[in-house]
Amino acid sequence: MEPIFKNTLSYTKEYYKEYYKYMCFKRPGIIIIDIILGINFVISILAIMFPKLMLLNINKAISNISTVSILILCQIYVFINNKNTQYNRDLEKNNGNLIEVEVLITEEDINVSTNYDESINIKLGNIKKAIRTKNYYILETKEKLRIILKRDGFVKGNVKQFEQFLKQNNL
Repeated sequence: MEPIFKNTLSYTKEYYKEYYKYMCFKRPGIIIIDIILGINFVISILAIMFPKLMLLNINKAISNISTVSILILCQIYVFINNKNTQYNRDLEKNNGNLIEVEVLITEEDINVSTNYDESINIKLGNIKKAIRTKNYYILETKEKLRIILKRDGFVKGNVKQFEQFLKQNNL
């Protein structure tokens, strides 16, 4: 079947930075957790500043602030470590070259091929959701496999047509 869309991208440092920024900070579940931690942090600060309000005793407030700070620092560490580690691993396994990806999309299938690995073929009906970041689309399958398309990487078709295609397929 003739491809409707063709997209190419390279796994650069910028790609990994944006991908892991989404994975570590911008997923809906992570945002909810960060909001809860932020509220906990503010309540703990208020409890220390205004002990007569009796929100928390001082020891619990200090403990909460420490815990929230450690959790946020761990989140930042995971982001920095993952983006750098994965970039370096990809360079190493591809003999120092960036991994180049080509995604072909037909009415029924998505074919992903790289200059490193064998290609994979995924049925369009297996795509669970589409996520849009600043420069990329992330198509997630039911098995949690993620297919990345660069917004300005369309060789066949364009971003507006692709967004319409996603809407037509309820993604």
